[in-house]
Amino acid sequence: MSDSAENSAQELAEQERQAARRLDMSGYRVPLFAGSLIIVVSWFLPYTGNITGLDIALFSQRSVDYGIAVPERAFVLLCALGPAALTWAAYFLKSTRIAQVAWFFSGISMFYSIFAIWMRQTRDQGYGPGPGLIVAALAVLLVVYGLYNVVTLVSDEQEEIAAQRRKQVELDPVAKVQLSKMAENKNATGAPIDDRRARSAERRAGAAGQDQQPTD
Repeated sequence: MSDSAENSAQELAEQERQAARRLDMSGYRVPLFAGSLIIVVSWFLPYTGNITGLDIALFSQRSVDYGIAVPERAFVLLCALGPAALTWAAYFLKSTRIAQVAWFFSGISMFYSIFAIWMRQTRDQGYGPGPGLIVAALAVLLVVYGLYNVVTLVSDEQEEIAAQRRKQVELDPVAKVQLSKMAENKNATGAPIDDRRARSAERRAGAAGQDQQPTD
């Protein structure tokens, strides 16, 4: 490959990496923003009994007295981090890396939502899961769905650059030798000479001569 073609391929590869870092979340605004806003609203609803999500997140004395377990508190805090804060940061900064981190923490919070609901349903004392907990758990699923599609999405710009890269001719050593041979065998008009039949005839003649040699 020529130096110019190699430089062009490297430039396209760098452009593709830069395009992959720029995030386009416009196609999934509804699940992302609706889910994150619903999570914020759920903090003001009772998660269980008369304990709200804010009580749990702020470690209020009421939540301590009520005996909120660690997984329940972890769910509320993870919701604030992944599906809310990091998702908004990824959107406004258009950062793929932040979106990937948001997806990671949102997936963990989805796991903790199941655990928190299960704990509320199996406790011998206290109240079961309240509307705030149920709504937040459903909203997390919405955000996880949106983030998954965003971080795995290949933008139009990336597809265009990838198509340009495929057009770059990348020759292996065998192809280089074949092209050099064809260039040497070009006739005066510039057309390549196909001498494969002549070379094949020479090989057959040589093999026939060896067969006809007398043996001692």
